[in-house]
Formats: sequence, C-alpha cells, structure tokens
Amino acid sequence: MNAAAPLDIREELVSTPYEHVRALARGGMGEVHVVLHRALREERVLKVVRDLGADTAELLAKRMIAEGRLLRGLRHVNVVETLDLGLTKGGKPYLVTEFLSGCTLKEEVDQRGPLGAAEVIDVLEAILQGIQAAHETGIVHRDLKPLNVFYAVQPKSVRPDGRCIKIIDFGIAKVLSQQAKDRAGSALVATTVGWAIGSPSYMPPEQVLGQAVDGRADLYAIGCIGCFLLTGRPPFGGRTQEEIMGNQLTQPAPSLYPTIAGVPETLSAVLEQALAKRPEDRFTTAAVMRAALVRARNELHSVANPTQPLAPAANENAANPANPAKAAPEIAAALAPLEPVKPAQALLGQRGTVRMEAAPVRTSSAADVDTIFRPPQKEEELLGDTTPDPGAAARVREAIAEARSPALVPAPRTKRVPERSQPGAGRLRPWLLAGLALAVVALVFLLLMRLG
Repeated sequence: MNAAAPLDIREELVSTPYEHVRALARGGMGEVHVVLHRALREERVLKVVRDLGADTAELLAKRMIAEGRLLRGLRHVNVVETLDLGLTKGGKPYLVTEFLSGCTLKEEVDQRGPLGAAEVIDVLEAILQGIQAAHETGIVHRDLKPLNVFYAVQPKSVRPDGRCIKIIDFGIAKVLSQQAKDRAGSALVATTVGWAIGSPSYMPPEQVLGQAVDGRADLYAIGCIGCFLLTGRPPFGGRTQEEIMGNQLTQPAPSLYPTIAGVPETLSAVLEQALAKRPEDRFTTAAVMRAALVRARNELHSVANPTQPLAPAANENAANPANPAKAAPEIAAALAPLEPVKPAQALLGQRGTVRMEAAPVRTSSAADVDTIFRPPQKEEELLGDTTPDPGAAARVREAIAEARSPALVPAPRTKRVPERSQPGAGRLRPWLLAGLALAVVALVFLLLMRLG
C-alpha cells in the first residue's frame, strides 16, 4: 500500500471551526495537527484520515467515528477528553481531543530510568481509576501500554508535581454494553474472533490467541505496565513478536520481590496476580486491584516511616483541571501508536510510520512499530466480536505450538494478595500464648488448693 500524499490541511479545515497551527505527525493512514478553535481561541489536537482509496477510507472513517462517539460519553480526569467530531471540506472525518503537554510513560522511563515504587503505585492507581470509568461505561481499551498513557502537565492537578495521568488512544477499544453500542451507532464495526490485535508485549494470553476479552485483559496490561515502570522493560520479552507472544502464553509472571530493590512484597504480589494467565485468576475489577495497591502503599509507607501515620492517597478525581499548561515538549494527546502484531502482517499490509514529536514533522519506514494510524483489517475488525475465524491466528499457534505443550507449560505460581493485613499481629501471638499458659497454671494451682 503506497502512502497517500500529505493533505492540504489548511484548505481541508476551511469549513470547520478550526484553523491550523502546526503539524505534529504524519503516518501512513492519517495525520495529526495542533489546531486553534476559531471562536474559543483554544489549542486542540486534530486527527484526520488521509486519501487512501474509497474502501480503506470508509473503514477508517467508521473507526474514527465510533471512537469519537464512545469517548464523548466517557468523561474522567484520567482519560483524554474528546471534544469534537466532524468532516473536513473534502469530506474526511476528523477527531478533536484536548491538547496535552508532557510525555508518554515510555518517554518518561526512557528519560529518567525505572521509577520508584511509590510513584509507580500512584501512576497505576490513576490508570485504574480511568480504566474503571471506561469499564463502567462498557468499554475495554485492549491496547494499554506505556505509549498509550500520558504523563500530562496540568496546572490544577492535585499531585505535588502538577502532573496528571491520562489514558489515550481508544482506537481498538471493544464495546461490551448495549448502551455504548447504541452510542456508537452505525459506525460500530466488529472484530473477528481469532485475530490477534494489540501490542504483543502487553497482550494477555486470551488476546494473543484472538479469543474474546473483557475488562480483565486491561488489568493484565496494567500489570505489564507496572513491571515496565519498575524495571525499564516489559515482563515478557523476546527476539521476535512470535516469541514474545509465546512467552505471554507460557512463561510465569516475574517476581520483583526481593529482586528489585525498594519493591515491597505486596506490590510484587499485586503485579503477579494481575499477570495471571487465566482471566479468572486475576483481579475481578479495576476497583479490586486498586484496593490491593492501596495496601501495597501502606506497607511501603510503614517500612519507610514506621512511626508516622499513613497519609491518604491523592485522588485525581478531586480536581477538574482546566486547560493544560503549554510546556515543552508539546505532545499530542489521544494519538499514541499501536504496535503491529507480526502474525497479522499479511492481513495488515505494510505502511508508513511516525514517532510523535512536536517538531520537526517526520516520517519513517514501515519497520518502525510506533504507528499512529492503523490500516483496517476488514469490515469486521474495528470494535467488538463476531463469528469465530480461527484461521487468522494459525501462524501464532504454529509458532508457539511446542512451547504450549503441557509438559513445557510451568505450573502457575500466582500469589494471591491478602485481603487485609493486621500490623503487629505476628508480635502479639507469643504474648497470647504466654497468657494462656499462666492461666492454665493458675487454674491448676487453685484446684490443688481446694483438694488440699
């Protein structure tokens, strides 16, 4: 598939409420620009489909319209806000989101290295709050990864550093509730069961095999993100995408305690449970996983400050941030890439790719996995599930068939996170035993006295 020529974006925006400010990125399927609302004079981010032929453009348009309609009904401080949806002068669909300043979690770790346990807990809690809101709306993200979580700078954030976590790019989200399906309307297109769609390093086993997924798939991805933040790499690596997906299916979750200094045992147990191979062995909901993280924070605090009372966790929902501050580097929101899955390459085709940077605008080869727009698989690909198509995942299954042999699959060693911990309970037990012994001695003495 040859890349389409760049759009004359200024001409395309003539009939819209926006004027062009600057280009952010161009990919094989579309473009991303910073625009200014003509009346409100606010900078926003606009994503638009390029000229790709009638069939491809129609499917991409359906994808974008469905994403816009779904996210308009999802308002949460930890989810990027979708502001508008429309058509350009040439009839090309566009999606407008809030403008965010800051960087993705991947860029943050690339710049700073692995993060400390306390900060990781804060970040994961914020992601879980946003994902809980999405799940309650009937939406499963399906592509959570460090590139799709934004560390934004916001002036009214409740965090001391003035930053706020934002989940971005719901481009391959799955719709579960009828209410969400009704909101997407005729733009909703289904994903065929049997297709591995997502990012291999952060996909749960059921998604690797192209099976139906629910909200627990997002919790698995959040567990992978937690390992990445603490170590600088995802929990399951490999030289090829097939090898990575095979490791997702067969390798046990890594234990970060006591391997990684500063990681409390409770936090390691939370991540291990989130990374359970079977969905039923993971946390049932984002709220339950977040409660386990609160206990991990309490353990971390009690070790670091044994005499100080626990401070309440910062709740980003308490604030309603206004327009984001404009700080360098300026990065677009809601446009982080989807890492292509190699077994589906024959279906996907090759395309141009791009990294998200404020300037200069640049493109790269199809070998770069950081793509902004993804080509449609076919008309059943975008959202949801329809009739099974096991042939699409055949290459993945063949590549990992030997690794999936029962003799090679290790026994699960998921640690269950204790529901409650009672500080000091271990120290009280010897005193209780001593008290019971004294009581028995006293009782025997009294009986002997009476008999004597």
